[in-house]
Amino acid sequence: LITNHNPLYHHLHRIGKSPSPICRRCHLRPKTTDHFLFHCPTHRAARDRLAVACSLSRNRLTLGKLLTSPKRIAALFTYVRTTARFERTLGTL
Repeated sequence: LITNHNPLYHHLHRIGKSPSPICRRCHLRPKTTDHFLFHCPTHRAARDRLAVACSLSRNRLTLGKLLTSPKRIAALFTYVRTTARFERTLGTL
């Protein structure tokens, strides 16, 4: 997630493994790490739970803040698991 070398469409498109970088859930923006974690409307409910678990308001979530403690990292993994976005590539996290 940190380096953007992940199975999201933006990276997959850049390496020739996806025809488009656009998010296939919302069709609004390229599916980057930032979009997946903080902006995609499809994942709003999971993002709200992530913010609560991290004791942050939704608009204060950043990748840097999510990686500051084991509790927040665990909440981030729960978010990723809930969205099932990496399940096909990485299995259950």
